[in-house]
Amino acid sequence: FFFQAEDGIRDAQESRGLGDVYKRQAYYRHQRELLGEARHFKMDMLHEGGDAGDVPVAEAAHGVEQAMRKAKPDAVWVILGWQSNPRPEILRGITRKQQVLILSLIHICRCRRRG
Repeated sequence: FFFQAEDGIRDAQESRGLGDVYKRQAYYRHQRELLGEARHFKMDMLHEGGDAGDVPVAEAAHGVEQAMRKAKPDAVWVILGWQSNPRPEILRGITRKQQVLILSLIHICRCRRRG
């Protein structure tokens, strides 16, 4: 199973409230009990296109990878592949390419159209 990057890749800490964060933590705790620890984390930098401006994209990707490795050394970075995603400069910034999984959504879309 996957955690979205927006939910963080650190171990969840218990919330004192009953808001969405607490509910999400309870959900993930139950998922962990059923399926074990997460190893796959979906993070798409510049997912919907856009202009990176003066941000050095390869360096930013390397920083994301380093933070993920610090939290979960055996993590697999999952990236959606469609249109121009992932950008070549993102891939240049990743050092452990053997721990990257690119899911091609183009093939999924083509199969759905045929059937």
